[in-house]
Amino acid sequence: MKRMIVICLAALMVLSMCGKKAVLRKYYLIEMPAGSMPDSTEHILLPVKVDVRDFEISRAVDQTRIALRSNSNEMNYYFYHHWAVRPGAGIADMVFQVLQHHAAFERLTRGFSSQPDYIVTGNMLHLERNETGKTISASISGTIELIDKESGGSVLRHTFDRNEPFKDDKNMNAFAKTVSRILYDETERFVSEMTGMLNQPVPGDLP
Repeated sequence: MKRMIVICLAALMVLSMCGKKAVLRKYYLIEMPAGSMPDSTEHILLPVKVDVRDFEISRAVDQTRIALRSNSNEMNYYFYHHWAVRPGAGIADMVFQVLQHHAAFERLTRGFSSQPDYIVTGNMLHLERNETGKTISASISGTIELIDKESGGSVLRHTFDRNEPFKDDKNMNAFAKTVSRILYDETERFVSEMTGMLNQPVPGDLP
């Protein structure tokens, strides 16, 4: 009798599990917004070699689980919503894509190359979904930096702090798209500053 009860309970559990939909983890990309950069035939080729390397990320968000700030000092992490690539590498990948599209350098490498002139990297202090106020937003702050490889010193630092609401706030993909757009906008500003600076004549050079 007991054996029959156990078998019946097991059968009910199996039927119950079969009746439920499998809950899958979802993964999101940080990438250039579709159609954000139309093809251009006007490129300024600078005679420099540039490496784009992984960004440093604040420990609080240095993981694939997407962070949720639910109070001023309270952070939670989604179980089923993850970045497809760890943020330090994912952000660097997108910065590389933007620089590659501009085709502004003699050589551009994602990662480590032989004897680069400059390194593009940076750090992110915040990268989170913010629900501390009435409006749900994407909160991102950090720095994109150009480092002189020979001296090791920073020659350009672009800092930003953005907190932007987005439509369809129940959709995590909308959050990822907002993050991507913000990072793309800030990378474009950095590229403009960088190419302008590197295109300046060196003091003492003949015109």
